[in-house]
Formats: sequence, C-alpha cells, structure tokens
Amino acid sequence: MNIYFFSRHEPHPEMIADLGAITQQFTGTISSIVRDRNTIKFLETPLGQTDAVSHSIPSNCIVVAVAPLPLQEAWLKAGATFLVPQNKREKDPDGQFVFRYSGLLRVLKIEVITEQWAGASPSLEDKHRERSA
Repeated sequence: MNIYFFSRHEPHPEMIADLGAITQQFTGTISSIVRDRNTIKFLETPLGQTDAVSHSIPSNCIVVAVAPLPLQEAWLKAGATFLVPQNKREKDPDGQFVFRYSGLLRVLKIEVITEQWAGASPSLEDKHRERSA
C-alpha cells in the first residue's frame, strides 16, 4: 500500500520502521482534497511559493500527517487511511524537554458536536475576576 507523509520535517526513523517505506513526502501547504473515482486529488503550495501544484494519489492509500481537523476530515472523506504521529514530552540528559516519537494514531472519524452557546456562565466570570484581582 502507498504511504504518503505530509510534513516539513524528516520522518523519524522509528516511524519509518513502523510504516515500512514511505512512497512520497509532501512538504508544502495542502488544500482542496477531493476524491475522483480511484484517486485523491489535492493541491500543494510549496514553501515560499504562491503557485499551487496539483497532485493525484491512489484512494486506497495511507496518509500520515499532523493536520487541523478540517484537513483530517477531508482525507477521511476522500477515502484515505489517516494516521497522526504521536510524540511524548520527555527530559533529555541535560534537563531540556524534547519530543520523542511514540507511535501512530489512526483517525477513524471526525465528529463535531455543537450546542447553543449562551455566553459565559456566572461561575466562569467570577473565576476570571478572582484571577484578575
């Protein structure tokens, strides 16, 4: 199966070991993700450029990316298997915090649940006033 990695950063060696070979990496800004029969089409705007490049990949692919929810949803609607790299925050020997790759999370569904917002509740306003005092 084809695996596509969407990131400006190099894939972590442990992630490559988890996935096997990565078919292609895209480093630009992604938009306009749509399914067209057995392919997924999208636009990539390379860093520092204004013109977008059109790409097509097979719809039965694996997409690995850290992306906002609307883009995750677009990949899922287009038929891709969507994976998000996971990182753990740890201290290195010098006491500095670093992020270490810790696996892949598969996104199965994006569901937005809403309710009517009636403004801040009195308890939230009271808490805000207490913090400000």
